[in-house]
Amino acid sequence: MQIILLEEDAARPIRKEQGKIYYNLDRLGIPLIEVATGPDIRTPKEAVIVAAKIGEIMRLTCNAKRGKGTIRQDINVSIAKGARCEIKGCQELELVGTIIEKEVERQIDLLQLNKKLNAKFGGKTEERKNIFSDVKELTEALQNSECKFVKGKSTFGMKIKKGKGILGEKVGAKRFGSELSNYAKATGVSGLIHRDELPNYGISEKDVDDICKELGCKAEDGFVIIVAEKEKALKAFDAVKERFLVTFERIPSETRGALEDGNSEYQRALSSEARMYPETDLPFEIISEKMLVEINKELPLSVTEREKLYSSMGLSTNHIEEMKLSNYARFFERIVAKGANPKTSATLLLQTLTELKREGIEIEKVKLDEIEELLLAESKGKINRTALSDAMKEFTKRATIGEILSGNKTSQIDNKTIEKIIITLVSKNMTLVKTKGMGAIGPLMGDLMKEPALKGIDGKVLSEILKKEIIANK
Repeated sequence: MQIILLEEDAARPIRKEQGKIYYNLDRLGIPLIEVATGPDIRTPKEAVIVAAKIGEIMRLTCNAKRGKGTIRQDINVSIAKGARCEIKGCQELELVGTIIEKEVERQIDLLQLNKKLNAKFGGKTEERKNIFSDVKELTEALQNSECKFVKGKSTFGMKIKKGKGILGEKVGAKRFGSELSNYAKATGVSGLIHRDELPNYGISEKDVDDICKELGCKAEDGFVIIVAEKEKALKAFDAVKERFLVTFERIPSETRGALEDGNSEYQRALSSEARMYPETDLPFEIISEKMLVEINKELPLSVTEREKLYSSMGLSTNHIEEMKLSNYARFFERIVAKGANPKTSATLLLQTLTELKREGIEIEKVKLDEIEELLLAESKGKINRTALSDAMKEFTKRATIGEILSGNKTSQIDNKTIEKIIITLVSKNMTLVKTKGMGAIGPLMGDLMKEPALKGIDGKVLSEILKKEIIANK
């Protein structure tokens, strides 16, 4: 990682209409952390690995929000003789590689188109400008069209000399005409239609002939039509011409938006580095050696370290996999260090809380300090682990740990009382104990579980006391 920035979220666009964008301010001002790498990633596979690793590091802090919309990747892609294009809003880690591959394909196709254009039209700048005719209104020429999209609407057209077939050239998953259409859309129109995709959209062969006649198109010429008010149409045609002419020279640097299928579409020109500047109102913070020492003390364990630690605690493979990048991981490690039962704690944090949420229980009302008190009480035999789910429900009703324990049967019977019951049971079954030894545990545990006074007591507590009593009487 090369740069870490603290930013504020901007207003988010919720819908676009011709010439207007509507924004929602619900995320305005929310702090964001942006992590940027250097231009060191060489392959799509490597990009996926790096993105996953960055996500892992964020999750190790146990403070990262997860889920769609909270973490997303912006990918900068460039190839030899190409240009850096920023593709924003990749929300699926699995799509990172696909997006890169498709952008590389798009840029390769644009390089091929560059060669074709220069071969077809020559290399003189002034000659290129003559490719386009003046914009003409086509509203009257299309008044009898059956196409609802153009009939009765203000429609304008522009001839592209010797341009038939050019806008139909493959550029990535789409056509060059789609690249131009996105530039037109950025000015506020709904897009464009070009000769290479007609007849289509309800525009007939006769409509095409009428357009060609009005624009003076020959067989080798192409054309573009835009349905919009004249002022907007002219602005859109200027954008189309500019983008077309740029293709003779280079691939333009763009900010593009990621699509669900791994493709992308033009949003705006790529901002220059001049937009990135230090915040002049904030003083610099000097990072001292002492501060670094303190930070190092609080660094979270790595995934490998957590796997090793959790395995030594006796957690199952599933619990290790879930806990190692869970936002509960550091809390879990802290309470286990204080004496909480690892398996019971992992089960509560990873399973019980999820189950309660599904039941509609407002678990977010329960504080971590309360969960800690509960799990430490369980480890001391003050409450049975089978009662933890009900205890969590009581917490949401604002019951205190004292109230929960006072109403729990386990808290009303201490180990001495349990020992007396077990000693009595072993005395009554001395023949079985002498004959079977530790093999008597099974039958005697069955009897203990039937004892009304021991109902709700953790079986592990009963088993440990019973083992000690059998060993003492062997």
